[in-house]
Amino acid sequence: MKELFSMAEIPTMPSKAFLKEQDKNAQAWEVSALQKMEVAVNEEKMKALELGEVDKNGIPFITVTADGSWSKRSYKTNYSSLSLSGCVSLISK
Repeated sequence: MKELFSMAEIPTMPSKAFLKEQDKNAQAWEVSALQKMEVAVNEEKMKALELGEVDKNGIPFITVTADGSWSKRSYKTNYSSLSLSGCVSLISK
């Protein structure tokens, strides 16, 4: 990447600065994800309470189905590259 940018005379970000920004972005993603999950949990809790789907102690039942995958990125060769990209889907009923 550095080579490509230098040919176009575009300055690149130093590795330390990149890693610092990456950490800040990861923290922001985590905070956002936790907030969204909290909202979703509260919505599901309210739906369960409205439908009377609670146990004997009044705790709402929330059915969650989880499915996940861990993809391996490749370039049309052996399909064994470890790109560290993944996907998890949660579907609530």
